[in-house]
Amino acid sequence: MLVPDGVASVTLHYPAGKIGGFDQHHASAFTATTNVVGNLLVVTVPRGGNRLMAPMTMTWRSASGTTVKTFTSL
Repeated sequence: MLVPDGVASVTLHYPAGKIGGFDQHHASAFTATTNVVGNLLVVTVPRGGNRLMAPMTMTWRSASGTTVKTFTSL
């Protein structure tokens, strides 16, 4: 994912729920914080193909740790 200048780290939070696709199993809640390098963020999310449609929260933070912006999808 590409993020704007000033974003030093990103936290992604997925609540517990369906894994996605045709799989009827459920996954535990998942939270990952990763550093941004060269405006790029790379993280592996343990969800199926429908993970972009799943509810999640993404928080951008500056180098000092203050919140730049929070996004919530439902």
